[in-house]
Amino acid sequence: MDRTSIKAKARQIVKANFAKLLVPLGINAVAYIIIMSVVPNLLGSRGILFMDSSFMGGVEYYITNAKGFLYSYFAQAPLAMLNVAFYSYCLQLVRYRSATLKDYFRAFRSKWLTAALVGCLTEILISIGLAFLIVPGIYLLLGFSMTLILVADRHTTNVLEILAESLKLMRGYMLDMFVFVLSFFGWALLAGITFGLGAIWLIPYMSVANVLYYEELRNKAHFGEAS
Repeated sequence: MDRTSIKAKARQIVKANFAKLLVPLGINAVAYIIIMSVVPNLLGSRGILFMDSSFMGGVEYYITNAKGFLYSYFAQAPLAMLNVAFYSYCLQLVRYRSATLKDYFRAFRSKWLTAALVGCLTEILISIGLAFLIVPGIYLLLGFSMTLILVADRHTTNVLEILAESLKLMRGYMLDMFVFVLSFFGWALLAGITFGLGAIWLIPYMSVANVLYYEELRNKAHFGEAS
């Protein structure tokens, strides 16, 4: 996979559509703050770590009590819904160079249940894999990295089909995806030292890059190219 070309194209798309991306990004940001900060504070504490399989959220801080432990999993449902809506918007930009908020809200309305189920199920499976043996957890984390884009792109509501399709697409590309994600570390570091301001660029950049990676995987699968 030509990671350099994918990232260069992603930067070009984000730069050309940055103003358009700010609105759905702002909606997601407000919702993320409510889900990941306001609600945990209302529940009374914070602390537990979990991984967001979409790679958009990374490692997040959550609450330490039993109620909060369950919340860290149930929170994956609304987070996945938001990510699917944003990915739908990015898919429109990548394929047609045009997107509107109708695309964002249409995906949210029509795919919310599938997104919620996929988000919760992948979080549970990845957590089990990480708890018992680290390697299976990492395998699932990378293998399921296309699930939310698949939800955004496909009309199916079959959750198991989506998970299986993601694993199929990622077969032979998991190490490549791992390196791809690590290549954004510098931007993530910049986002951290700017108290999150850098995320205004990083999140659209990573999201569009992930969509472009997905498109390359689809093309390779369609034409039967060897990994």
